[in-house]
Amino acid sequence: MKTIAWAVGGVALGIVYVLLVGILGIQIIGARAGAVFDLNNELVAVTSPSVPVLQMIASALLSGLVFYVVTIGLQKRTARIRVSTVAGFVVAVTSLVIWSFVIAPDAVPLGGASTEGIAIGWEGWIQEGGVNPAVHVLIVLVLGAHWPFWSTPSTKTHLARTESVSKGNGSEPKQS
Repeated sequence: MKTIAWAVGGVALGIVYVLLVGILGIQIIGARAGAVFDLNNELVAVTSPSVPVLQMIASALLSGLVFYVVTIGLQKRTARIRVSTVAGFVVAVTSLVIWSFVIAPDAVPLGGASTEGIAIGWEGWIQEGGVNPAVHVLIVLVLGAHWPFWSTPSTKTHLARTESVSKGNGSEPKQS
């Protein structure tokens, strides 16, 4: 039951991460173009174009924080919790990335700007968050950070040992 809760936590973290990166991405696009968008992605003001330093720093800090939580923050947890949390996070983020490509406008002109603009509300956040390279890189980094754990031959033994200890019998599983 505990591992399911941690997996759901990983899914929730992945969803929140993609949505926040999408919001920040929309704000970055707006600042560079001289537009101010509200949280519903509607244009509320026109200003002079600027470099969105604060939004870019916030995006980098957010990615770093999420990487820390999903990797270093889980080191003292059991193997099952680490695997379930990371799996939930990666599945959620990958699903939203795929969804962002599915709901993206069909044709984008050579200039790279869609004639349809940014979708309203959370759909726009998913579109922008899902195509943001920081999200793609974080998926690779999280999987890479946990790769040594998954690729070792003792992973099944370690998972079995963790399960037997958590059930209370404390006995070591037989090595095969």
